[in-house]
Amino acid sequence: MSYIRCLSNPEGLYVYGDGKDVNFHWCVKPPFASPGGMKIPHDIFTKAGQKWADQYCSERVSVRGFVIEEVHVYEKNAKKVGEMSRQWVKQYLKDKRPTRSGWKLSYRGKFIILWPVTMHYMMDRFVNEHRDRIMKMQKRRR
Repeated sequence: MSYIRCLSNPEGLYVYGDGKDVNFHWCVKPPFASPGGMKIPHDIFTKAGQKWADQYCSERVSVRGFVIEEVHVYEKNAKKVGEMSRQWVKQYLKDKRPTRSGWKLSYRGKFIILWPVTMHYMMDRFVNEHRDRIMKMQKRRR
């Protein structure tokens, strides 16, 4: 099952399942991704996807080492922008470096930071496919 193809997103991300694993390949270079791709066991990806969807895009989901978290990073070096506080707001207003928000997916030392639109598209595909599979199983039981 293909969750997302590389021509449909700015990361050049291609995500597909082979039954055993969910495979990630990307064209993004450091600091927004680690070199190479990433393989996540299908059951871990499924549990994390369900949890993320059930919590309606929560800020952080973790399942057996696979982490999905919302991040706010500087565009130049992908370092996280500081925590929200009064001091941080004052400092942030003075800081003119460009930043961006995204979703960081990480597993066993590999990671990629996705644009929000890419993350939502990929997870929408996952949720719809998973829902269809459950409906088919329920029809067979009847």
